[in-house]
Parts: sequence; structure tokens; C-alpha cells
Amino acid sequence: MRQLLAFEYRKLVRSKALYICLIVMAVLSVAGVIITRSTMNMLNSFGGMYDDDLMGAGGFFSGYSGMRYLVSSCKGTNMTIFFAIFVTIFICADFTEGTIKNIVARGFSREKVFFAKSIVICSGSVVFSILSMLVGFIAGTIAFEAGSGFDGGVVVTLLVQLLAMIAYTMMNVLLGVLFGKLGGALTLGIIIPLVYPLLIQLLDLLIVVLSKNYDVRSDFFSRFTVGTNIDKISELDVPGNDLLIAAVIFAVYILFFTLLGVLAIRKKEV
Repeated sequence: MRQLLAFEYRKLVRSKALYICLIVMAVLSVAGVIITRSTMNMLNSFGGMYDDDLMGAGGFFSGYSGMRYLVSSCKGTNMTIFFAIFVTIFICADFTEGTIKNIVARGFSREKVFFAKSIVICSGSVVFSILSMLVGFIAGTIAFEAGSGFDGGVVVTLLVQLLAMIAYTMMNVLLGVLFGKLGGALTLGIIIPLVYPLLIQLLDLLIVVLSKNYDVRSDFFSRFTVGTNIDKISELDVPGNDLLIAAVIFAVYILFFTLLGVLAIRKKEV
């Protein structure tokens, strides 16, 4: 197992896709902060006529700071797209180039190969996410201010967010194993996080419409999705109960995708 891990880590460090995604992520994060800051400056240039509605307490542009960008950096579709790109490239390359076949021929079990790849790619995803958080914090601090409120609760929030990123990673690992080719795995890796929430919201709406109980939750199904929970905990001062529920849901998804991945690689032709 140690040999497999060393081999996979060397591949990860040499992966061009990882560095390209990191650079694009940093550029988009900084661009988002610049756009927000520029919009605020433009509105201020109108003589403060929008201050009460947009800039004041509770306004759309209120509360922007490095801390806010720190806890919201993993929120949104950009991160899921980046994970889909570099995870599927990393996994599918071994199938298309015959690397896995050679590794298995040397006596390593398929399960060990799968877990070695999963451990390495998940650790890479964690580093990717932490760098995204740092870029968001630095850019937000430069554009606005550092903000306040960094405490143990924020640390726990960030750690739970990393579980969500691992869940997305394992989903893409599963897709890479199932398809073995970049096209299908990458397409679904991008489409699923975009389409799945919409389908779940339609089911929520259907439950509300069909139910005679008017107290039924409008998020009957969506409260159990990764996307809904990552949105919920991408704020400052997240209630501990929300963090606990999110952590359990993310852990269940990680376990689910891992088990399916093990079953898939057992049946996979390499």
C-alpha cells in the first residue's frame, strides 16, 4: 500500500490539470471580489443614493470581508466543476493508458488500487479547497477588511466544508472508475451537481402540492443533499446543529460513493 500511495502522490504532484485548475480558481475568486468591490464603488459614486438599500445593515452589499469570503469559498458551481475536471483526468488517465492493468498485474488488489487513488485524490482536493479558502480570505481582506469572528466555530465550519469537498471528490472518483474514459466521466461530473439539485427541488415542490399537510417542509428532500448543506454552512455563525447534520450527511455520501467505487472496480475490465 505504501508503494501505491507513493506512486499516486508523485502522479498528483506532476498533474498539470491540478495546477491549471488552481490557477483558474484563484483568478475567478479574485475576479469575483474585484467585481463586487467595483460595483460598490460605482454605487457610492452616485452620491450615496443607494446606501440605505444596499450598503446598510442587512443590505445586499453589507458585511463583505475576508472572513465572509473565507467561509463561502467552497460554495457554488465553480468548485464542483474544478473537482470534476482534475479528479476525472487523474482517474481516467490510468485506465486509458493501461496503468491500472500493469499495477494489478504486479499483484496489487483492485481494492488497494482504488483506496490508494481515493486517499491521494482526496488529500489533493483538501489542499485545493484550503487554497481556495485562503485566496478568498486574502482577496476579500484586501478589497474590504479582514472582518471578525474567527473562532473555534469557524474552524469546525471549515472542516465540515472539507467533508463536502471530499464527498464531491468521491463522486467523481466513482464516475471515473465506472466510465474509464474522460468524456463520459467529466460530462456527468459537471452535469450531476447542476441538474441533481433541480430534480430534488421539483420533488420537493411535488410533495408540497400533493400533501394535504400544509406544514410539510418545502425542502423535504433537498435538505439531504450536499449542495443544500454546503450552502447552509457557508456563512459565519452557523448553528452547531446545522454543522452536525451537514457533517453526518457528507459522511454518508462519502461512504456511499466509496462502497459503490469498490464494487465498480471489482467488476471493471482493466
